[in-house]
Amino acid sequence: MDLFEHLSLIPFILVALGLIKIISAVAHYIETKNKYRESEQTPIKLYWIHTLLIAGIFTALLLYWWNSFQFNDYSQEKNQTWNLAEYGLYILPGIFLYLSLELLLPDMTNDEPIDLKEHYYSNSIEMWATLSFVAATSVMFSLFLYENELFSRATLSRIGLLFMLTPMCFTRNEKVHRILAPIFVFAMLLSIPENWQISMDPALI
Repeated sequence: MDLFEHLSLIPFILVALGLIKIISAVAHYIETKNKYRESEQTPIKLYWIHTLLIAGIFTALLLYWWNSFQFNDYSQEKNQTWNLAEYGLYILPGIFLYLSLELLLPDMTNDEPIDLKEHYYSNSIEMWATLSFVAATSVMFSLFLYENELFSRATLSRIGLLFMLTPMCFTRNEKVHRILAPIFVFAMLLSIPENWQISMDPALI
């Protein structure tokens, strides 16, 4: 096991658990929907913002895993040694993304009816606070791990995302969430083309 394999073990376990949690929730919803197919009862009532946010966090988990590959390149001096502060910074997004899913996805192990709109707004402030921490760590990622300049496009876009998420931590107003939640997911999707290919050879990127 090399240095980065050792360091990345816990963050990647968190990412894998998050992806499994989303997949399990989707599978449970399909099974429950089929079970009550001929019934007038709706045991799980979906809410579009809740569903959209799950898609956004799913994308964020994939991007976190995908972008970590560059730290495995030991031809770069910055990847040859790590200190505990850098590792703490590296692991935080995985922790907060998984925590946001724990708040976002309710317990579906029983057959009690679930209104996901009600569940979403009951936990929205705490859940968006965890995503704001992810955005804050992404700013520090850009500055200290990616070594971007403060006024670089990459850093400023992360700061902009952080400021956009901050109001969500203080309100359960549905109008605010209807506007900002789709923007958050759209911002996740916008970052995909810039990270389409990974390679140990910079000439191939």
